[in-house]
Amino acid sequence: MNNKTSAGQRYAIFLILLVVVISILGALLIHTQLKEQRLEIARRVFVEQTEFFATSISLSFFQWDDMYYAVLNGRDDFLKKYFSQIREHFKVTDIKIVDEEPPRDIYEIRGEVDKLIIRFKIFDSETLKFVPSKTAVIEIPASTVTRNILRIGLRFTTDGKPLAYGLKVKLTVSRTEILMFLLLFSTLTVGLLVILVLSKAKSAREHFELARSLEIQKKSLSAINEFTNEILRGVLEPSYQYLIERAVEIVPGAQAGSILVRDGDEFTFAGCVGYDFEQLKQVRFKPHQLAQGMDGKVKIITNLGDYDAKHLDDEKQLETLKNVGQINKIRAMLSIPIIIRGQIVGFMNLDNFEDEKAFSKVSIEIANIFANQVGVLFERIALERELKKQKEQFEYLSTHDELTGLPNRRLLEEHAEKMLALARRERKQVCVLYLDLKKFKPVNDTYGHKVGDYVLKIVAKRLENTVRKSDIVARIGGDEFGFVLYDCKEYMSFVERLISEIEKDIYYEYVKINISGNFGITTFPEDGSDFEDLLIKADKAMYYAKTNGLKYFCYRNLPKT
Repeated sequence: MNNKTSAGQRYAIFLILLVVVISILGALLIHTQLKEQRLEIARRVFVEQTEFFATSISLSFFQWDDMYYAVLNGRDDFLKKYFSQIREHFKVTDIKIVDEEPPRDIYEIRGEVDKLIIRFKIFDSETLKFVPSKTAVIEIPASTVTRNILRIGLRFTTDGKPLAYGLKVKLTVSRTEILMFLLLFSTLTVGLLVILVLSKAKSAREHFELARSLEIQKKSLSAINEFTNEILRGVLEPSYQYLIERAVEIVPGAQAGSILVRDGDEFTFAGCVGYDFEQLKQVRFKPHQLAQGMDGKVKIITNLGDYDAKHLDDEKQLETLKNVGQINKIRAMLSIPIIIRGQIVGFMNLDNFEDEKAFSKVSIEIANIFANQVGVLFERIALERELKKQKEQFEYLSTHDELTGLPNRRLLEEHAEKMLALARRERKQVCVLYLDLKKFKPVNDTYGHKVGDYVLKIVAKRLENTVRKSDIVARIGGDEFGFVLYDCKEYMSFVERLISEIEKDIYYEYVKINISGNFGITTFPEDGSDFEDLLIKADKAMYYAKTNGLKYFCYRNLPKT
């Protein structure tokens, strides 16, 4: 009997050990399979995210006329401004322009231990030209990209498994794997096999969800890049309405939405989807009345109706939000701040009416990326407008007098040549006047240059208001002015009218100032055919009038010497 019992015990122990060994081998096999699946998913996500990152930077900054010409002409002041924007929006650790041949494609990516090095070709806005022998190089921590790889733990090493771009990683142990092995060694029953199967099923579900999330991310990132490209290529005007429409399309879980933008010390609706904008745009919020707050963080708000009821003082606006904005029906609002140059300029709000948990981590990440792209776009558009304004101002100052705002000598010459060419064709007369202000020097000497400048501005405005639109008056230096009059038969009476305007009293505070002027007059074709020649002769006639106590004199009447 004892022998039979002993044999039975040995058999039971053998079965238990067999189950344990099979379970361990099965667990190791499952672990290896899951590890390879996780690595493959991680690899796909990592490449997708990195390519999106590089494409976003290229579209936003390195396919742009302003950047192209700044690099081409060595404008370090502009480059410094652009680089600070790239650092702010894309969290790069280093950016520089180097003297080396650009990559063959739009960009080139390689890895170094735990960082990514991206080399960019620098194009104009049409991508027809690029800067030769210059390359933009950006460096970012690889962890910036892996942060977006959902639930897949990665650690960069020099001796791990290949990931992408020459980087190597080791996978950290997941919670599912830890649980599986704890169960394995704490339970030595056949039921363990069931647990292993369940664990495998759970892991399979997780990997299915990861794959599904990856596909959603891929489509969303592609849509964001398409949206960015449309704006930067000028295919579409960047309107708030268009932005929120695309956001609702792109972000999973969004059924409606709105954009709030800063207007002075308040926020107002600038676009919406699913609501009546004409009524909604009447509502204004103070910063402290915003449910999303002003801390610059992404928020999911599930009690919007209650919050607005407590914090809004205006009953009419609250009723509009209830009836038009449907705040009591919104189950979840995902709110993402739009930040430009460190300042919150608006909020992108995405709404769901069915589920408080409608916005997953994937939704939040995609919305974050979208809002960041919006910030980049708006900042670049603002910078382009600023540069355009500076360019226009520079062009204006190159053809106008800074003090009086009148055209300068350069613009006078350009207009004069056009007028003379037209006069030759139409056989018309052109009159050229040269004015030197009389009694102006004593004003400067007595009251100073501040008063003198004031007098010049007043006189310039009077002259400008007196000439016809077809004619031109310009400040050609100091207290001297030039005029070109087209087909002006009554130029003598016109000069007298100008003198009358100049001699009107000018008041500066309590001081009354009186000045006058001396004019020299020439005409085409009688006195010459070239503008420079006509102006010199008008100057001579003016000098004759000045030295002989006359207010004006015609060149043709100068005494022969």
